[in-house]
Amino acid sequence: MHSKLQTLTHLCNKQNISVKDAAAIGDGANDLEMLKVAGLGVAFNGKPILKKEIKTQLNHTDLVGLLFYKDMTLVKYIDEAVTINIFVYLF
Repeated sequence: MHSKLQTLTHLCNKQNISVKDAAAIGDGANDLEMLKVAGLGVAFNGKPILKKEIKTQLNHTDLVGLLFYKDMTLVKYIDEAVTINIFVYLF
């Protein structure tokens, strides 16, 4: 198992959630397996392999773009103090 996927799995187990309920963000080939397994795998300004393999991509925005993807705004996110179970951002 790849190191980042192991870390994601470990953190999910620690939080008692499924990997399919987790979000993971990555930018390079070393993130590919983690992004494929996560419930929401996001390529963030990803390398060509991620652009080819990962469906959800942020190529022209910052990470706040994820809030819009989830039908939220930054103000709504802050005002409602939404808690995401686990959010892993590994390089």
